[in-house]
Amino acid sequence: MVRSLEVGDSAPRSRQAHSLDVLRRFFRESGVYALGTVLGGVVSFVATPVLARLFSPAEYGALVVAAMFIGFLQAPLSLGIEYSLEVYAFDRGDVPDWQRLVTSGLTGLLVWAVAVSAVLLAWRGTLAHWLFNADGLETLFVLASAVAVLQIVLWYFCKLFRVTFRPWSFVVATGLHGPAAVLLGVVVVGLISTSVSAYYVVAVATTAGAAVFGAWSLRSLVVARWSAADFGKMLRFGLPLVPSTLLLAVVPLLDRFFITRLMGLGEAGVFALGLKVASVVALPLPVVSTAYAPHVGRLYFERGDYAAFLGTLFRLAVPGFAGLALAVILFRVPLVALFGGPEYAGAATLVPWLAGAAFFGMVASLINIGFGLRKRTIEVLLLAAAAVALGCVLNVVLIPRVGLVGAAWAALAAQLFLLSVGSARSGALLGARPFDLGILWKTIILVAAISAAAELAPSPRPGRGTAALGAAGLLAYGGGLFALRVIGWRWPLLPRRES
Repeated sequence: MVRSLEVGDSAPRSRQAHSLDVLRRFFRESGVYALGTVLGGVVSFVATPVLARLFSPAEYGALVVAAMFIGFLQAPLSLGIEYSLEVYAFDRGDVPDWQRLVTSGLTGLLVWAVAVSAVLLAWRGTLAHWLFNADGLETLFVLASAVAVLQIVLWYFCKLFRVTFRPWSFVVATGLHGPAAVLLGVVVVGLISTSVSAYYVVAVATTAGAAVFGAWSLRSLVVARWSAADFGKMLRFGLPLVPSTLLLAVVPLLDRFFITRLMGLGEAGVFALGLKVASVVALPLPVVSTAYAPHVGRLYFERGDYAAFLGTLFRLAVPGFAGLALAVILFRVPLVALFGGPEYAGAATLVPWLAGAAFFGMVASLINIGFGLRKRTIEVLLLAAAAVALGCVLNVVLIPRVGLVGAAWAALAAQLFLLSVGSARSGALLGARPFDLGILWKTIILVAAISAAAELAPSPRPGRGTAALGAAGLLAYGGGLFALRVIGWRWPLLPRRES
């Protein structure tokens, strides 16, 4: 087991210092990405009720369906090649000409985008009717398709911003595509035209503007050289990730599908609200994951002390993720009341299991980095398929016997499977086994013990009683982390004093 960056490590001080410097830069960049994420979340939260009032229910439904269509197309349209940039940006032994690889990937992606656009335009009438189950929405379908096609080019540039460590450029590009598009769309719909198509005209314009910004900012990486071998290498890496991404997106949806079939829509709604509350646990994941892979990739391929970096980050992240899961569990009753109402009270019993599933998924996203670094994306596909199969079996077996709790158990088991099998294989691929799984099990036991104690305690009065019980639980968690030596007084990101 490779130790993390603490006093007494035997690794050379120069390698430790370099890894600590990378860790500090990682957290600084994560802070920049967090600003963009928070801004996008706030704008979306504020704009949702405004759009709901500006549009009729049918128009708002068309808006949401178009957004879902754009999101669904993202993985198959991208061909997965942007993920290869996270590896080939640093593996220069396999890719000697980085600029040629970037150009080859972008050229192939543009050719694919044109071909897909031609198909979507040729079948726009049939596809629009099938998607919206209504007539007269061909223009909206064309606009949504344009956003989807422009978006894959934009994400390619955004991935390049990430692997070249330009967080502010990333935030500007995604800000133009996200918050700026929403705000301008609300203004146009409110002042000029109350049609869904007008909203998506703005989305096309802002996405195109963001793509132009990306192309201009990264123009030095594009050269007049094309290599079919480089593009093929990117496809071999990325294509298996397309069905993997779709399968992993299916895992959280399995339970609601089976609940709807076996119990009904009402129970599916209760479960969905519990899942919404538990999803608070995953809020830090987009921020951390955006900066994670590029920094690990650079250390790994440049022969840096990547194991120490991963070990230290794991030691910091796991207790933090687990603490957030515990907070959601302890305050689940008021959170359910805030998100829903009295008719959703049953969702509170599901939150502990679903919060655990979210926690396992977040930890798996850190541990399973080895698959990408060693270019074993086929194994990711097999792992995702096995998780989907396990979720299907457990939902069919458990829901008829124990109801909604059975679906929550199935979700927990699927994520635990991804974590346990993924960690064993990813650790073997990395070779160094940098993750101290003892920290993981200590935090799991600690969270489980505090949650059980809170459940056995006398029911607190709503308001101050619940707040006091939750605060006591979180204090006990902090004390337990010190007692179990999961954390200590020395903050690993501070520079060491020379003795």
